[in-house]
Amino acid sequence: MRLEKEQLEQENERKSKSDSEIFWSSIDNKNTVTQIEKDEINDECFVNSSFTTEQRTLSNISSFVKQVYPNWKKHLGKPPKETDYHGQPSVLVVTQSAIRAVEVIRALSEFSKYCKVGKLFSKHMKVKDQVEFLNQSVVKIAVGTPNRLIKLAENESLNMNKLDLLVIDYTFKDSKNRNIFEIPEIRKDLLTFIKQHCINRIKEKTQKIALY
Repeated sequence: MRLEKEQLEQENERKSKSDSEIFWSSIDNKNTVTQIEKDEINDECFVNSSFTTEQRTLSNISSFVKQVYPNWKKHLGKPPKETDYHGQPSVLVVTQSAIRAVEVIRALSEFSKYCKVGKLFSKHMKVKDQVEFLNQSVVKIAVGTPNRLIKLAENESLNMNKLDLLVIDYTFKDSKNRNIFEIPEIRKDLLTFIKQHCINRIKEKTQKIALY
């Protein structure tokens, strides 16, 4: 009952607020971001997901990606020049923890028929091993946690130049009933990652954000 109530509250919030309003009210709860920065990530920077009627549960995430990224099969297939795509995902899902990331990867397993799904989080994986993987692999979908994504982007093994869709896994709540925006250190890292490594394509409207 509690889970159903929370899901209903989240659905009502999405109906009453735009995704940009939800994003900024959640990620900037201490009002540390300037209005100029907020204007850079406005309603136009988010996918239109109003037509998606399924509940935003783990089992529905593959369906959601297909709906908001209609050319997914074309973009996630084998590119003509593989080396041009090493470490450059088209779709990136950001989660709050490694455990959740593993669950999301399992839920996205059907995409593995078309491309590799990158595991970009810290659980049992060293940064140097992920750097080697990204430098040698065409990774069209990746799932990661904010802090590890920052480290991989800073050493340039993870490149956002071809990223079309940034999915923020915000409806999931941990054992303390917190979503990705409600854990201070995770929220800070998420905002840092977006501002430092995604903002250019977002401003150019070549990359969209989706709240899931």
